[in-house]
Amino acid sequence: MHHHAIGIDIGGTTIKGAVVGRDGRLRNETRIPTASVSRGPGMLDALLNLIATIVEQEGGTKNLRGVGVGTPGFVGRDGTIIGRAVNLPGWEGTRLYEPIMERFGLDAVASNDATAAALAEARFGAGRGIENSVFYSLGTGIGGGIVANGRLYRGSRGMAGEFGHVSIDHDGVPCGCGQKGCIERYASAPGIVRCALDLCAAETVEQTAFVRMARTTGEALTSRQVYDFVGAGDPVALRLNDLVCDKLARAIGSAITMLSPDRVVLGGGVMMAGTVIADTVAKFLPKYALPGPLSHCTLAIAELGGNAGVIGAGTLVFEEIDASATSCNQKKRP
Repeated sequence: MHHHAIGIDIGGTTIKGAVVGRDGRLRNETRIPTASVSRGPGMLDALLNLIATIVEQEGGTKNLRGVGVGTPGFVGRDGTIIGRAVNLPGWEGTRLYEPIMERFGLDAVASNDATAAALAEARFGAGRGIENSVFYSLGTGIGGGIVANGRLYRGSRGMAGEFGHVSIDHDGVPCGCGQKGCIERYASAPGIVRCALDLCAAETVEQTAFVRMARTTGEALTSRQVYDFVGAGDPVALRLNDLVCDKLARAIGSAITMLSPDRVVLGGGVMMAGTVIADTVAKFLPKYALPGPLSHCTLAIAELGGNAGVIGAGTLVFEEIDASATSCNQKKRP
C-alpha cells in the first residue's frame, strides 16, 4: 500500500504542493506565485511542472499513490474545471486528469479548494474524531465543505459547500452571482472592508482612531487592519465586528439547523484575527439556530492554517482513489 500522495493547492496568490502522508504530515513542500503564471494553459503547465519538481525530489513515483488537486471553481467527474473559477481566467474547461496520468503515470483526483480544506480539518485539524462537521473558509470569498457520517459530502458535480452564496438579506448588497445579500458580501475579507468603509462614511459616526484611519486609507483598507482596531477595543471597530458576526451567525445558524453537525470549523485568512470572530458568532448563534441542533454543536477555529488545502488534496487521493479502486475490485470478483 502506498503511504504518500502529492497534494496541490491552487490559490489566488500561490500554487502550493507537497508530499502528503496518510497521517496528514507534509514533506518536500514547494510553491510558486500564481501571478508568475499566464492563465489557462500556462496554469496547467505550471501545475505539471510543480508536480515534476516534487516527483524529482521524491526520486520517482514508486512511493506515490496519486495526485490530488484543490482548485478554485468546481471539478467534474472527468476532472474538467467547471464554473466559478472567477479569479483564474481561462482555467474553466481545463482537463486535469489525463495530462497528469500521461506525464507521470499517476491517478489524479481534484475538488474545490475549500472542500479539500474541509476534509483536512475533519481528518487532522479542528474536526478530527468528529463524524459530522461543517467548514467555513473566510478569505477573498467564502467557501466551505461538509463532512457527513465521516465522509466528505461532495454533492452533485462536486458543488456542495457554496456557503458564500447563502443570502442573509434579500434586500441586501448585490452580489456578482445575481443574488442580493450573500454572506460573502459581508464576512469575506473584501466584504468586511466594504462594511467598514460604509460604517465609517456615516456622518453620525464618532471620530475614533479607526474611523479616521479608514477614511484616510479608503479602498486600500484590509480586513487585517480592521481587526487590529477590533483587538485594540476601538468602539466603532467593535460595532463593525458585531455587525459582521451577526450576519455570519445568521448564515451559520441556518447551516446548523439544516445539517445538525457536531462541529462548525471557521478557517481562512480572515480568521487570522484570532478568537474574536468565533467568540462573537457564538454570542449571536442562539438567535439564528434551533436550540436542539445548536445544543449539540460546537464552534471551533481551524488548526491547519495555510496547509489545509494541500493536506486535504493529498487526503482526497487516499479516500477517493483508494475507495474507487476497492469498489472496482469488488465488482470484478465473481
